[in-house]
Amino acid sequence: MKGHLGVCVALISKDYPSAIYVHCASHSLNLVLSDACKVDTIRNTIGTMKEVITFIQASEKRMDTLKEQITRAEPRSRRTRLVKLSETLWVERHNAISFFKEMFVPIYSTLGVIIGWDDADVTSKAFLMQSAMEKSCFVVGLCWVS
Repeated sequence: MKGHLGVCVALISKDYPSAIYVHCASHSLNLVLSDACKVDTIRNTIGTMKEVITFIQASEKRMDTLKEQITRAEPRSRRTRLVKLSETLWVERHNAISFFKEMFVPIYSTLGVIIGWDDADVTSKAFLMQSAMEKSCFVVGLCWVS
């Protein structure tokens, strides 16, 4: 975007030589968050969240299980679907992460229910994801990014 604004900045500087170019708040936030995602704990936390979301959304049976767990834990919640983490829109990513954090217990419980199913491949994936969610570095990372 800065390249597109170069002409605009030049025109403004010509008329107002004391004007200072400053990144917009959204761009500054984007730069900070991009740098934060290079931290191992944050990168791994976001990666685990993406895996859990994709895993649950890949099956209608798993989605139904999540809805049941949300209803059981948060009966007044109107939101029952996980939202994928946006790669580019940080506001949408923040909303998805906040919802994941709010629904941590139902999501964790959903994985626990799935562990009891008969499909060995699905249950082992659910077990690995649930184990990752139990780690303190995941919980701290989740609190930091939300």
